[in-house]
Amino acid sequence: MDITFLKIGLSLFKSKDIFSIIFTRCVLTMKHRQMQLAALLVKQGNLCEASKIYLDLINSEQVVVDAYLNLAAIYGMTNKLSLALDLLEKLIIIDPDMPEAHNNLGNIYLIKGNTEQARICFLQAISIKEDYPHAHYNLGRSFQIEGSLVDAIKYYRRSCQLDPSYGEAFLNLGIVLRENGDPREALLVFHAASTLLSSNPEYFYQIGRTYSDLNKSTDAIESFKLAVKHDPSFSKGYNNLGIILRETNQFKEALTNYNHALAIDPMYSLAWNNKANLLKDLGEYSASIQCYQKAIEINPDYDEARKNLGILYLLLGDFKQGLPLYEYRYDFESDSDQFFSQISGLRWQGQPISNNKKLIVVAEQGLGDIIQFYRYVIALKRMGRNVLFCANDRIQILFKQSGIPFISNSDLLLLDDYFWCPLASLPLHLTISPLGHATHDPYLRINTNDVISWRGSFSKKSKEMIIGINWSGNIEGHQDRSRSIHLSQYESLNFPENCSLLSLQTGHATKQLEDCDFIDRFINIPEISSETYSDLYIYASIISCCDLVVTSATTVAHFAGALGVPVWVLVSSRPDWRWGISGDTSFWYPSMRLFRKGNNEDWSVVIKRLSNQLYDFCG
Repeated sequence: MDITFLKIGLSLFKSKDIFSIIFTRCVLTMKHRQMQLAALLVKQGNLCEASKIYLDLINSEQVVVDAYLNLAAIYGMTNKLSLALDLLEKLIIIDPDMPEAHNNLGNIYLIKGNTEQARICFLQAISIKEDYPHAHYNLGRSFQIEGSLVDAIKYYRRSCQLDPSYGEAFLNLGIVLRENGDPREALLVFHAASTLLSSNPEYFYQIGRTYSDLNKSTDAIESFKLAVKHDPSFSKGYNNLGIILRETNQFKEALTNYNHALAIDPMYSLAWNNKANLLKDLGEYSASIQCYQKAIEINPDYDEARKNLGILYLLLGDFKQGLPLYEYRYDFESDSDQFFSQISGLRWQGQPISNNKKLIVVAEQGLGDIIQFYRYVIALKRMGRNVLFCANDRIQILFKQSGIPFISNSDLLLLDDYFWCPLASLPLHLTISPLGHATHDPYLRINTNDVISWRGSFSKKSKEMIIGINWSGNIEGHQDRSRSIHLSQYESLNFPENCSLLSLQTGHATKQLEDCDFIDRFINIPEISSETYSDLYIYASIISCCDLVVTSATTVAHFAGALGVPVWVLVSSRPDWRWGISGDTSFWYPSMRLFRKGNNEDWSVVIKRLSNQLYDFCG
């Protein structure tokens, strides 16, 4: 706590009585010593005795404004917010032009959650003293709490300009820049403040998070290690170190760090959830379930842990326990889930409804999920439901052969008197189970003439087999990184001579074709561009031309499976829940075979197994 000692006002010396001047000086000296003693007690952590001294000074005849400030600060530290508020309001009556009083009053309002009133106080402090760095900093905090990151950045920057030694201002500026999607600028700010914050574990922790956002795993790991080195009790540092170690497949080290975090703070629900995620990766499913349950026990509102537990049950084939928990998947920071909150219709939970009542199924999640669960929209129609599908134009084009009416998001919000349901909730309400059947396969239909037209445009020989291959998902996503394969791995796949390859790859990974040693085996289709592939119906038509599709576990697997095209899927040792933990067939797609990667296997081992089957398939 900064103590600003009382300055003697000139008015005290206007008296011509020398004795009164001497007496005043004696009183001030005594009060000065009392202030020093109180400050020492605060430093020692003896807030109770310090409070008594400040209270005595406040009740004395001589006004000691710093006693008001410091006692209010102690009340704030000990959560006696009403007492702090009362003191500061009295101080402002005594001295309305004291910026520190307005600033501290704003801090109390900020603690109480009243950001609007807090901002009024901070602005008043700035109007009295424009170059007051702490008021600018606190104004930035008020905007950060509300999520107004651009305004927060503005005031944090001003605070740093006014006081280049204000380490906390630099720290928060970097944090908000990262949260606002500018991790590179955040890193520059952090590095600029390195001498100010070199012993602050939070500083290294935030640098680690920024490196993580930039996918610089090695730098992130080093930064988190520095955070816990500076503070061995810094549980957040151990937790985030565990996260990045898990993402880089350093499972043993990740588990050690999660255990460190939980030894420090056994009530750290986030660390329990993250440990559960890791144990799931390691195949320790019972232990993983227990950790998820512990996270939920500590924090009953922890929806992400419930969702993760549901996904684990689904991975294990326990749809009865998994599907209800999967309903906790919504994240209202995403655009699609924000849209859900705007829908005015009644949510369908599987209850009976009259056939003339509209049931609108709303698309959600990624394209693979939409393809996988669209079968149940068709099932509802066959059950006699008056069903419509709400999706964007790109999705509508893909399913135009299904005969189900479509509706746009904007049109849905204008309707009334209807039921609605998120697409991925249909398996729950239709009581889908792996013990049953996957419903209407194939169900993604392409006009036969379109398939014949495309096949005729690129087939070299009428009897030649076409094998479509796809090797990578979105390399920016952590999940896709674990299930993506470099094209060079396919070099060891012995394609029979009567086969030609067709690239089904889209996005950044198509550049791998430029250095491919077996590029001569690929069919060249000059008229196909990235724009062509973005038309999902055309893309599905091209996949329909393939005699076999070989792919990693990406959206292409769903396309081929829904079309009924034979598809061989290379599945990671950390599979998505829909592929299960064992077996070479899929509940979802009868035309699909799964080739699983073991925990200690390289993709080349899996591809060799697949290669042994390829000659038999191609005859």
